[in-house]
Amino acid sequence: MPLYAPFGHIPNELDSTSRSELVEELKGYDEDFDPPLEKKHKCSICHLGLREPVQTECGHRLCRKCLEPLMSLTGVDTNFSTYYSQVASDTLEDHSHKCLFFCVECEHNCGVQPERKNLQYHMESECLLRKILCEHCGDAVSWCEVEKHFGSCLKYPEQCNECKQEGIQRGKKHFGSCLKYPEQCNECKQEGIQRGKMKFHLQHHCPNVKIKCPFNHVGLCEFEGFQSDAGEHLVEEHLSQIMDLMKIFLIYHKEVMQRNALKETEVKLKDENNISFEKQANWNQRLESEVGDMQETLHEHSNEIDLLRHQLKETLDRVHKLKVEVKLLQQGQQLCNGQYIWKIENMDRCCQDAVSGVSPVMYSPGFYTSPCGYKMCLRINLNGVKSGVGTHVALHVHMMRGDHDKHLEWPFSKGFTLSIVDQSEGSLQYHITKTVVTKPEPSVFQRPVPPWDVISSEYSGYENFAPIDKIHMPQYSRKHLPSRELSMMKRETQEALRQLCHLELKVLKVT
Repeated sequence: MPLYAPFGHIPNELDSTSRSELVEELKGYDEDFDPPLEKKHKCSICHLGLREPVQTECGHRLCRKCLEPLMSLTGVDTNFSTYYSQVASDTLEDHSHKCLFFCVECEHNCGVQPERKNLQYHMESECLLRKILCEHCGDAVSWCEVEKHFGSCLKYPEQCNECKQEGIQRGKKHFGSCLKYPEQCNECKQEGIQRGKMKFHLQHHCPNVKIKCPFNHVGLCEFEGFQSDAGEHLVEEHLSQIMDLMKIFLIYHKEVMQRNALKETEVKLKDENNISFEKQANWNQRLESEVGDMQETLHEHSNEIDLLRHQLKETLDRVHKLKVEVKLLQQGQQLCNGQYIWKIENMDRCCQDAVSGVSPVMYSPGFYTSPCGYKMCLRINLNGVKSGVGTHVALHVHMMRGDHDKHLEWPFSKGFTLSIVDQSEGSLQYHITKTVVTKPEPSVFQRPVPPWDVISSEYSGYENFAPIDKIHMPQYSRKHLPSRELSMMKRETQEALRQLCHLELKVLKVT
């Protein structure tokens, strides 16, 4: 029997009872590894981290404690040297050199053995023997000796106990120059006198220093003695002189105070006058600037008014001329003398508006049948009405309120001939012509009365006057340019000129 036969399928050949007994004896490392263990580092029985690992000849790796009960259950000899071999020591040694969970010695020899994965963090942040630089002198010091180093660092900043100055480096000789450092007077042996006040003490308070009489400077006294005797000398020898000098001083002081007060008053008044003058000058300058701006604005407005007057006069003259021209044009259009021609420009656009419903109906300008005759107009539906919508053009006549209606006979009893003119240049022309005969009904050609003061709602004509396709033929919808010239132009120009075709309608009065 091969050596590996009993272990070929170790986990699966055990019954549930044996497995439960083994689970109680699991001896692997039941820990949460980070990163997770590879499969080769787990026991094939307990599936935990290998503890005292052994490896069978078939390649399985197991915990020693997991293998012992298994061998006893399967009846295999427990002589481990026969059925399995220990994992090679050199393999474990190689693994230990790179295992992140292997405990290693700190390089600073602090005695701590962290896991390899935490070694760098320990050496940089936790090790008590790690080196740091002193922020004051720059020397490398162990972390655990920082406080001790600060006690001897020559550049460590301190505070002077006398003058309370901060940031004094320990190595500098501040205390030899501190003005508040207490000293002892060499003359009177008094202690605790600040260095900065020692000179004043010697000149005015020290009793063991000899001084001259204050009047010595003016040549009145030659006395020289100790500070303690100076007061008595002044009282006994110079009291009256001091009082006289005091009176003179008071008088002089009073005069000085008065002169100073007067001078201050003069300066104050001068400053106030200067301020007032400056304000007045600024105000005058501002007023002059505003007046100049107003004059300039007034001049501009005056020029604008003159310009507007001139433009108004020109506009009124032009309006008067236009009124005259319009009146002449209206008279020329209105007087047809029995024949009226209505030219519809931009025929294609008008047809498009009629089909889309933008402008389904068009009215001609009003016209008179004679100088003192009836007034009427034409109405055309280019897309038709009622039964002729989309197939035939509708053409009708409307009566309009005229200037001579009260002198005419009503209802209108004349007949009309309506024509769509053939505009071809040949001698043979075929007009589309139909005649309108007045009917006896008075409502059609009755005199227009309110509410139809301008144009009557009644009309007469033809709903199916002519086929729509026919009026779009070249002889009826005439272009402004001959086809030969139009074909030689650019396409964009052709499209624009096609919009300029027109339709001529003619009304002939039948007497």
